[in-house]
Amino acid sequence: MQEHPYLTRDDFPSYNDEFAKLYQQLHPDKVPENEDTFCKSVTFCVTESCNLACTYCYECHKSNRRMSWETAKKIVDSLFDGKFVDNTAPAIILDFIGGEPLLEIELIDKTVEYFKRKAFQLKHPWGYYYMISISTNGVLFDTPKVQEFIRKNYEHLSIGISIDGDKALHDSCRVFHDGSGSYDVVSKAAKHLLRIYPKAGTKVTLAPENLPHLVGAIQHLYRLGYHNIPANCVFEDVWKKKHPQLFYDKLIELADWIIDNEIYKDLYLSLFEERFVRIPSPEEYERQKTTAYCGGNGRMVAFDPSGKVYPCLRYMKHSLSNQPERPIGELTQGLYQDKATVKWYKDLCDVTTWSSADQECRSCPLLPLCPTCIAWQYDATGTPNCKTKHHCGMLKAQVAANYYYWTRLYQKLGLKKQAERLLPQKDVI
Repeated sequence: MQEHPYLTRDDFPSYNDEFAKLYQQLHPDKVPENEDTFCKSVTFCVTESCNLACTYCYECHKSNRRMSWETAKKIVDSLFDGKFVDNTAPAIILDFIGGEPLLEIELIDKTVEYFKRKAFQLKHPWGYYYMISISTNGVLFDTPKVQEFIRKNYEHLSIGISIDGDKALHDSCRVFHDGSGSYDVVSKAAKHLLRIYPKAGTKVTLAPENLPHLVGAIQHLYRLGYHNIPANCVFEDVWKKKHPQLFYDKLIELADWIIDNEIYKDLYLSLFEERFVRIPSPEEYERQKTTAYCGGNGRMVAFDPSGKVYPCLRYMKHSLSNQPERPIGELTQGLYQDKATVKWYKDLCDVTTWSSADQECRSCPLLPLCPTCIAWQYDATGTPNCKTKHHCGMLKAQVAANYYYWTRLYQKLGLKKQAERLLPQKDVI
């Protein structure tokens, strides 16, 4: 039951939240472990090909490589053997990505069926505690093979369609290889998805090209029927001095629309969260020294089409602009044991928010809230243990807009809550 007169992240539980709830129901005498040990995330890069040519895609070295059935089968076998992940973990997420993963729906279907059979044969907990995750551009969503896959795996499937906003905005970036826009196909698929999964969300990635259209994009997605919209600014070095002020202005406009029209009752938008107006606790400050915002520090594992193993898909060649790829093993060999790779991987696993931050970041009150991509840190600096600051101004603008939003909302609702200003106004934008 909703505890607040507005939607929050808790109204759209994560995979881990759902797994933990189910686990506690079936095993009330056991307490789920923390996220790092309770649920494992495994990424299958089933293809490096895509049927779109989006202008802002971080996968800058696409190819026609695709994963074979033999490779996918070996990956599943390796998971149950505990070769690359802890096979005693109670839960697992099978994440299928590309390129465009639905280009390989037959392979995905075959892989999932094999995984389920193997879990049943081994009487493994993963037979109950597994989730299939697919993020797609939506072009192939309505094809018969995809719809049949959804019907077979409905209870264990999370599928999201990327749609940027209205037709003009979407078609300015998300285009076919001939330059034509994909909105008409994708919007139809998005509406179909929401009929199947009413709580489905769509992720909005903010880049300089679409920032001016932020308000219209969110309004359009809401009118399509989306009530769960995670959104974030890209971490890459693309932001200019003018962008934080523009971001702040758009967020204020968006805040007024949400509050004046009482949209907060049935929309969760991650751009506005109460954690941005709450002073982090001492425990949260301490947690920076033992954890990191992103799981790309060894908490995940990803397989490329040939079966090479990586800490995250963004350490693969097709996602890197400046640095060489960083595989940590291969299906046929296991984890590499050469001294250089062992040291690099150990150092990666030791990366925390605090260890990667310089003195300026450590003295910033927003550090416990600051998102990052560890693989991008590697690509930008040559080491994953060096926090990049390209999005710093954008985070400060977001925090400032949250102070405005929550102060207005608390007052409108007559709540005895106080929004905290985490940064002096002069330090924001």
